[in-house]
Amino acid sequence: TNAIRHYKTQKPMKLIKYIFIHPSPGVWSKDNNARIRDENRSLGFSLGSFLKRNKIYGDKFDGVYFEGVKKPSEQPNIANKLLIVQIIFDEVAYPKNIDKIKINEYLIDRIYEGINQIKDAYPEISENLINGIEEFRKNGYSCTWIHKKRKYENLKIELHCYLDLEFFNLSLIFYNKDNEILFSKIILSTPPNEFSFKHRFKDIIIKENIVIITDSNDIPFYRFNLSSLT
Repeated sequence: TNAIRHYKTQKPMKLIKYIFIHPSPGVWSKDNNARIRDENRSLGFSLGSFLKRNKIYGDKFDGVYFEGVKKPSEQPNIANKLLIVQIIFDEVAYPKNIDKIKINEYLIDRIYEGINQIKDAYPEISENLINGIEEFRKNGYSCTWIHKKRKYENLKIELHCYLDLEFFNLSLIFYNKDNEILFSKIILSTPPNEFSFKHRFKDIIIKENIVIITDSNDIPFYRFNLSSLT
């Protein structure tokens, strides 16, 4: 097809870092639509991070959107910097209760349906999505990452993030020179939404023996006195 020839002959330009998996507006009921938009974030964020970490590129797109529709089109298309892969999302089959395994496996099945559509045109993307899914499963259907690190005298200070389908946690952790944990505390816990980790925190600043965690506007939202460690 033209899409396959174009992909093979043109140099990929954009690093893929976004994966979305949810129905289009209006396809599902309001309540379930709100649920799945939160409950798919940990899987999508984990897969996006996996592709970004492995330096997987797309031609004119930096994300893949597995879009649930009533009547899928025959061919994936590119719009708004996304490779859009239309598939059927059965609302009746979506788990009624919060169950980390069942919900994520439902979403993974939808991704596999989409991969079957793009595996010939985008084999590297497809392979990395499959590998990323396996990593997500091994990590207990959640994703963790270190947002920021700082060293201060004999201390190592880190902001750790945890995201699953129920919540997002930000933890402040202090290590000594032997890499032993001196202090660990969840300083932010929210529903699993992008706002949590894109806007609520930014940096670690140390002033006069005070550790300050700032938000995206450089405004302090958490302070810790280092003297309490002794």
